[in-house]
Amino acid sequence: MKVKNEVFVSIITPTYNRNLLLIDAAESLNKQTNKNFEWIIINDGSTDNTKEIVEEIIRKYDFRIKAITQQNKGKAQAINVGVNEAHGEYVLFLDDDDYITEEAIQQIINVSEFGSNDKIAGLGFLRFDKTSRKTLSGEINPRILSSLEVFDRNIVGDKVEVFKTKILKKFPFPQFGNEKFVPEALVWNRIASSGFKIYWTNIPIYGCEYLATGLSCNIDAVLMDNILGYSQYIKEILSYNLKIKTKFRQLVAYNRRCYLRQLNYEEICSFIRIGTIKNIPFYLFGILFYYVRKKRN
Repeated sequence: MKVKNEVFVSIITPTYNRNLLLIDAAESLNKQTNKNFEWIIINDGSTDNTKEIVEEIIRKYDFRIKAITQQNKGKAQAINVGVNEAHGEYVLFLDDDDYITEEAIQQIINVSEFGSNDKIAGLGFLRFDKTSRKTLSGEINPRILSSLEVFDRNIVGDKVEVFKTKILKKFPFPQFGNEKFVPEALVWNRIASSGFKIYWTNIPIYGCEYLATGLSCNIDAVLMDNILGYSQYIKEILSYNLKIKTKFRQLVAYNRRCYLRQLNYEEICSFIRIGTIKNIPFYLFGILFYYVRKKRN
């Protein structure tokens, strides 16, 4: 039950054909020292016995759980559904193969006062490796930075953002044709470019592991299978007021992936388009990089 006068957190987990992985996530939520949260599970058209596993979880645990089943539309659209159903002031996205520490909800509540400013879109925490318990990123100072500032400063490592629900409802994930994946950073960058920042902490609350079947381990293939969304992400990166080396780094990665997929440059240009004159040098660099690499191979 929601505790009056205390921040309420919505935890959203999209899942697709990874049934048993949900059990560890459920157990970590059951161990929370503060139960002022809800868990929204979006079954994204799973063809295994995910539905039965979720029903078993609901019967077993007494914290608030809402299960939603939809046709397979991909993680981004599942997130949109979850956000629309969220009743919490903040939203934490929990992947089905991950878990949070026992104090995670309490720690979110403890620092939520720093999000009282209307220009603060959310709170940032650290991730850690489930096996080694080592954090996957360095500390952030100063603590109030936008996602774009963190990106532009090349502050490396995985972090976890806990966004205000009202902000996420204003910035839903877009749909690109029949594609089922959109880089989360596309939306986080849009939030940042609208003037919103994040209050970053150096508190590790999120345990993760990069499975061979997960998005992180297959990111090149995932991005190229969803080329329209990825191209839009790159196009918007080039439009932001970022360091030149930041833009070049992303364009190099984009061209490398396009080259590996054996797209010709006419196809690439049709996806990304120039947009503004100031971006022409970046595209000229991209063309040069593409053909130099092709010649070498």
